[in-house]
Amino acid sequence: MQSQRTKALDLYKKLYRNLRIANLGKSEENYVDILRNEFRQHSVSDSKYCMQKDEMMFMARALSTYLTSTNQTLTLYSKYCRGERSIEEAANIVGLRLPKQYEGPSTATKK
Repeated sequence: MQSQRTKALDLYKKLYRNLRIANLGKSEENYVDILRNEFRQHSVSDSKYCMQKDEMMFMARALSTYLTSTNQTLTLYSKYCRGERSIEEAANIVGLRLPKQYEGPSTATKK
């Protein structure tokens, strides 16, 4: 079973990776410093602020999940949301082909 310190380190790494991907508009050093300071500040005891025992770990996991989900949503949006598509393009996305259109007898051959 993982120790509390190992779990916190794994969570720290995951948050760091997600923040780098998200690129929140601040320089990388700023959010790395903020993340590091938050983990150091709450490393002694979560109970010193009358919080539930693992509340800070819960909040960090929630933030990590939020950043991961946001990144996945943006990736899917950029891949599939290109505005209005024709019926043929929509069918191709799901792996289908439209049948050939029926063209009746041409009027040029009739007298």
